[in-house]
Amino acid sequence: MKCGIVIHGPEAIDTGLATQVIDLLSNYGEVKACVGGSTGVIAAIDAGLEDIIEISRVELPSEALKRLEAEADVLVLVNYCKQEETGIEFGRAVASRAGVTKPLVQVDRDFVISWNAKGDDLAKWISDKLSKRLILPTKKDQIPPRARRISGAIKGENVWINGVVVGKAVSDMVELFEDRYGKIKFSGVEVKEHVLSRLKLEGLDKAIVRSGTIRRTQNTPKVKPTEKKEIVCIIDHDAEKLAHKCKEASAVITVGDDTTKTAGNILSRYGVPVIGVTDGDEDGICTEKNYATGSVIFTLERGTDDLAGKLIRERLFKDAKEIPFTDLAELEAKIRKILEFTRIEKVERPS
Repeated sequence: MKCGIVIHGPEAIDTGLATQVIDLLSNYGEVKACVGGSTGVIAAIDAGLEDIIEISRVELPSEALKRLEAEADVLVLVNYCKQEETGIEFGRAVASRAGVTKPLVQVDRDFVISWNAKGDDLAKWISDKLSKRLILPTKKDQIPPRARRISGAIKGENVWINGVVVGKAVSDMVELFEDRYGKIKFSGVEVKEHVLSRLKLEGLDKAIVRSGTIRRTQNTPKVKPTEKKEIVCIIDHDAEKLAHKCKEASAVITVGDDTTKTAGNILSRYGVPVIGVTDGDEDGICTEKNYATGSVIFTLERGTDDLAGKLIRERLFKDAKEIPFTDLAELEAKIRKILEFTRIEKVERPS
């Protein structure tokens, strides 16, 4: 039996659930495991599992399942949900998007569920072996076309789309609608209207919509340095996704409080220093604070980091995605020169 395992999120790795499933299935066949989603990559590095779990790709869980289906007899999605309801809805969405025909079973925090009839026997077997409840998919409520729903959001949690925090949940049911003009509207969210312009959507069906923080569990950070190219990159949105694409850069400019903290945390695992441009309006989606040696964080006058990012892209990057790297001190000096339009409130050099 060949088994393709897709692990979603760092919690499944931090809690040991992923290795539990891998060990179980490895006793009965050939296993190929990978991470679905970007935050699980650093968890795999921290756990020292990069030789067991493939981390070379950053892809959605549904994309990973589609890819593995060609070489696997059975497919297993491993997740560690906040609440059972959110776990079920997550699995349902992934199974629907993946559209696989091979047996597909989801193993979650407290339960096991089969997403097609072919996976029923495997689901029962795993539930017996891991002493987890075997449950049936619940009936799905009808959701209007061009809409998305986050079930189980907790009041006060950040709601974010493609790495951009759009507001805070004011209900345990968050819904997003796309009107006929393509404008996104919200229900159950106190929206930060000024950030909506940062969203780059190709339609709600392809958007990554979440609530809460990036990583609810913790592990001791580890470093897996990469061979560096003599380039500098810039990240000013979607830090989770883009940071992994910059893992071979010699340095990365990050714009925004949450972007800087998130990208800095991810890039610290690859030994890539960041020069962060922030203004003190962090939403708190990343609870870890890790930076590679050589990093420096500028905190500017409140409300000026967006303009700073625009000027850096125009004057330094000339709207290119990357520029040549020569020296970190020289790069910092160039950034300081561009920031002369505002007041630098604080400079941090994380150790």
